[in-house]
Amino acid sequence: TSLYLTIFMYELKKFTIIDTGYAAITPDKLKSRQEKGVLYDVVIDCSGYGPAIENALNLLNYGGKLCIFGVAPPPTKISISPYEIYQKELTIVSVKINPFTFPKALGLLEALGERCLNYDSLGIKTFRLEEFEQALESLKKGTIAKAMFNI
Repeated sequence: TSLYLTIFMYELKKFTIIDTGYAAITPDKLKSRQEKGVLYDVVIDCSGYGPAIENALNLLNYGGKLCIFGVAPPPTKISISPYEIYQKELTIVSVKINPFTFPKALGLLEALGERCLNYDSLGIKTFRLEEFEQALESLKKGTIAKAMFNI
């Protein structure tokens, strides 16, 4: 089984610089694949955007899993079909930070180390606060995925 991490972002070029080993595709390309009947075993939503979560259910294969990591605003509602969940034997999981996982997370960070957490490979650049215009321009151009500021 393949895991496809689909990023529902219109400014996709920001994410193509990040070397995750997963495919990042535009919503248009995703829709084209969906129209051809392409389904996924796992869909991960990191957006918290209601319409994206609803569409993610339609992308799942039989026995598929939807992982919801994005935090939606409290008033957000989605419409799902309990019958579809039953018929396709879908699993929906979500994650909320546990306050007792901090030491474990630090251990994971140490284990991942420079190989996985390198700012350059993640598309992150650090700027001085007075360089905010350059940071915003880099984000706009898509040459970085995230700007951080030294204060």
